[in-house]
Amino acid sequence: MIPLFEISPDLDRVALAGTFARDGRVQIRDVPSARTALEIHRILASGTPWGISWQAGTEEPRHIRPEALPLMPRHEHEAIGAKVSAAMRGDDYAFVYSAYPMLDAYKGKWDEGGVHDLLLEHVNDAPFLDLVREVAAMPDLVKADA
Repeated sequence: MIPLFEISPDLDRVALAGTFARDGRVQIRDVPSARTALEIHRILASGTPWGISWQAGTEEPRHIRPEALPLMPRHEHEAIGAKVSAAMRGDDYAFVYSAYPMLDAYKGKWDEGGVHDLLLEHVNDAPFLDLVREVAAMPDLVKADA
């Protein structure tokens, strides 16, 4: 069985911490091992029920769960697209993207004990949090989001 979240042993934590200390930020590439990255990719590509998140102008951000998408009338899909397009053409803030809000799903027990819950738990377990604590010099870090 492939571990769902195995941290790559090749990370140069000292160099990463130095970059973070110098720049106040750092992008850490290849955090999961290669085989873990492939498993996470498989889960995201074929095992994730994607919904959409969107915002247009001053409206509050919205999320539409995947099971609701096929039930939405076509004119509602088109209205969302029109609002987002109009906001992007003007001076307003807008976005639309496929989304699976893992924390909401975890709290709402959308698929209790499923792979997404397990992934969120791994992101909040000692191996990953210890990496972030070490690189960011944040020993009091207690949780991460996904």
